Amino acid sequence: MELKAIDSGLVHENSVQENFKIWCNISQTPESMINKNASCPMTLATKEINYPFMAVQVVAGESFVVSFPRSVTNVGRANSTYVAHIERDRSKLQVSVEPNTLQFTTMNHIGSLS
Repeated sequence: MELKAIDSGLVHENSVQENFKIWCNISQTPESMINKNASCPMTLATKEINYPFMAVQVVAGESFVVSFPRSVTNVGRANSTYVAHIERDRSKLQVSVEPNTLQFTTMNHIGSLS
């Protein structure tokens, strides 16, 4: 049995500010805020959350382009290369990852994807 979660290689991390934005958008009432002087962004699009998940609502039959910026931290070996692999059905949807390869020379190095 292979346990990849123990040695994942890459992780998605959020800063305290990013977590605050997520919390503000989940918490719908000002009364639930701990810091009453804090100001929350009005909306946070799902694509703005730095998670390994991507979703977007589109209109059927209309073309669209959407970007999901993500950053990942190398928690694997110091000299590591990761290549994007996209699994999809035979639809007309075109998907790309840029850059399609991330190379790390140190641990805890952060790489960005779009």
